[in-house]
Amino acid sequence: MLRLLAFAVNDGWAFVREGQSVVLIRPPYSTANMCRVPEESVETGVAGYGFSACENDFADWRELIGFLNEQLRESRGEQIVRDGLGGQMLQYAPCDVLDRFLARIETELLPAGSWEPAERLLIDMLKLPQVDEDAQIRARVTNLLDRTVTARNNAEIQRLRLVEQQNIVEQTQVLGERDDSRQLADFNQAVRERGTILPVGS
Repeated sequence: MLRLLAFAVNDGWAFVREGQSVVLIRPPYSTANMCRVPEESVETGVAGYGFSACENDFADWRELIGFLNEQLRESRGEQIVRDGLGGQMLQYAPCDVLDRFLARIETELLPAGSWEPAERLLIDMLKLPQVDEDAQIRARVTNLLDRTVTARNNAEIQRLRLVEQQNIVEQTQVLGERDDSRQLADFNQAVRERGTILPVGS
């Protein structure tokens, strides 16, 4: 049994409880994109990294990943693509239609953190002859693309910082355990040398 503890709908990162461990996983979902983290990292992710807390149970990884992929698709602007900018429809759209879709990208996709569909649509728009011929539309597309790429990169940096912070916590805990072990070894050595656990002179 797996439990989804928190999910970042904009980019698909998720905290999952597997047995007694907590796992942080990100798309594309695989063991290569999975790492074990301290339980406290869930609260950290919800507090400052865009994760939403949840408690959904799943029978296995296949069921969980299917759910995550579906949530990710819904958040990535598939409705805008279905509304008329998918496939060959894009090349026939006049500039006034493109302008309306640019407004939707700016007001719907970017605030939702749907960087990938926004970037895909904007790159496709830059290839259109009608955009190339309209300096104002082209400037708007280029500006939105720059904002999208910057926002996506910043979000990725935040996620990596979260992982790095948890790695530092784990390393500090390991070093602390090593220090405790060293102190215990030194104590045992002192007992053997003195033949007593009491300080000399007691």
